[in-house]
Amino acid sequence: MSEELKESQAKQLQQLFQEVNSEHEKETKPIEKQDLVEIDVLSLPPRSEVHLSTKRKLKISLKRPLGRFLFVLFILILILGGMYIYFGEEIIYFFTH
Repeated sequence: MSEELKESQAKQLQQLFQEVNSEHEKETKPIEKQDLVEIDVLSLPPRSEVHLSTKRKLKISLKRPLGRFLFVLFILILILGGMYIYFGEEIIYFFTH
């Protein structure tokens, strides 16, 4: 490259950099003392204590066949109990006749 081309590119980059800096200075507002909040970093709890109380989703693990069977049986008993409470004696009549 010729020296003239390098110098013109350098001048263009410097001009572009100055334009960007001047626009950035116009956009930023001075920080007022009201906006600042003091945080005492030394009084914060350790990170391990903060992350101990993470909320986890309820996960039901039904890997054993007996556990699955008992779970399904329990759900069926709840459904039948709810139907008995809602329909009353009509449900017994429906199953017996």
